[in-house]
Amino acid sequence: MSSPRHPSVASLVAEAEAPGTTTARLAELARHPSAMVRQTVAEHPALDDATVLLLARDAKELVRGTAASNAWRRPGVEAKLAASEHRWVRAVLAHTYARDPGRSLRRETQHVLAHDSFREVRVRTAETTSWRDLFDLLLADAEPFVRSACAGNPRATRDDVERLLGDRSATVRTAAADRAPNLRFPDREQTIRAARDRSRFVRSVALDRGVAWPEVTRLLVDDPDELVRRAAREVVEGGPDVAARVERFRRAEGLRPAQPTFDG
Repeated sequence: MSSPRHPSVASLVAEAEAPGTTTARLAELARHPSAMVRQTVAEHPALDDATVLLLARDAKELVRGTAASNAWRRPGVEAKLAASEHRWVRAVLAHTYARDPGRSLRRETQHVLAHDSFREVRVRTAETTSWRDLFDLLLADAEPFVRSACAGNPRATRDDVERLLGDRSATVRTAAADRAPNLRFPDREQTIRAARDRSRFVRSVALDRGVAWPEVTRLLVDDPDELVRRAAREVVEGGPDVAARVERFRRAEGLRPAQPTFDG
């Protein structure tokens, strides 16, 4: 008498990917010995909160991280994930709404993450927090990488960018000068200031942002650093590549969304 055949891992992965797989069946698959099956389950939008939390405690880091990324619009799991013993679960949670500044984790969750001992958690919270007092806390963080991450928060005001441009760390000043062109700051005046910075890295990114502003280029054509000087002179000489860069910057300027603001 032949023994019953067990489903292959490939077939279970396909089942875990299927939109119609029920929440109850996903909960069963979440306990399968194959990490590939469990990771696939962790991505499914139909998971209940209990299964997300189960997978966030998985023995495999990749499964835990995938489960934490499924915290999207799940306020019921935020507090428990923020208290996870696994630091990358907390880091993934902190980045939950990185692409959606119109939404954010609950204030209580953000508060816990802003005080986390793991630097990467604070870095990601600096990029995403929606609360003014927590952002100010992270602006003053002892770690330059955390302060640099503040430059990536789309809610940062002109005064915030000014503070970052004056930071003692060149890493932080470079991040402030190198913000995405669809963000309003640094503006022309601040970019000119960055073009006068003592760090060649800051001056270099100021040239990239200020490619459409002749006064920035003029400051750098005689720069003491050969690479910065050469790049500035290439901008002055023009050409198709420079024209395309200017056009991209102008287009980004015209498409800037309304700047989101902090809560509190």
